[in-house]
Amino acid sequence: MLEEAGNYWELLDAYEEAGLEELERRTGKGRSKRTKQGKEDKRRSRKKVSGTDPESGCMKRPGKPGGFYSLSHQTTGPDQGIITAVTVTPGDVHDSRPYLERLEYVHKHVVPLRAAAADSAYDFPLEHRALEELGIDFFVVPQPAHDRTKAELKRDVFTYDEQRDVYLRPNRKELRRKRLYRSGSGLFWECRAERKDCGRNV
Repeated sequence: MLEEAGNYWELLDAYEEAGLEELERRTGKGRSKRTKQGKEDKRRSRKKVSGTDPESGCMKRPGKPGGFYSLSHQTTGPDQGIITAVTVTPGDVHDSRPYLERLEYVHKHVVPLRAAAADSAYDFPLEHRALEELGIDFFVVPQPAHDRTKAELKRDVFTYDEQRDVYLRPNRKELRRKRLYRSGSGLFWECRAERKDCGRNV
């Protein structure tokens, strides 16, 4: 059984460290050293453990049967659907975690990949960044956007200035990066605006 896709967590650790260094450079504020998380068990819950199969995981997914399961993940070729790699994880491990490790294995040991495709379950920042660094084009169905915020200005009114690597409000004032937020699916910047710049003409 796959040990929680250790390479996935090592990549996330490395990207987080680089992001924290970038945040320190931009803000000029020192930071404490982050705690390396590596190959720890990162499943959402370890409260429920099967008495007959402790390597399984309690699966709770919409449209899927609930209970203790193991999941088989196959990597297939595009033409004949030949399986090029297989791994097994507990049922409460998200599909995106073994995805990168399997693609990297196929890319380095089976056949060099030029492109990879996946459904929306794999549309996370970590997959995009890691595959770009491997030189693999990534085609994925975007995850549906669920805007639960009460903010007056929604995401689509902000523009990205690629040259300066900053986001701008409609009045062209810059949003400042405040902190780096880490989740199991990747890293996300939290940006803040100065209160004095948040009048009507934001």
